[in-house]
Amino acid sequence: INKTVPEMTIDQFVQATCYSKINSDIMAAFKRVIKVRHVGLEKVKLIRTADKETKLLEA
Repeated sequence: INKTVPEMTIDQFVQATCYSKINSDIMAAFKRVIKVRHVGLEKVKLIRTADKETKLLEA
């Protein structure tokens, strides 16, 4: 997740969080270590974004 999320655009990140793509990635990583029944995001906070993306949103 640390590798994939920084490479995403804002739109890709929003779609991944809304459609549980990130949840399934977290679940796959956890299953390698321990037995987990459910993984879900409760709150997501966007701390920063690329300058190109910010200019695109302001336009």
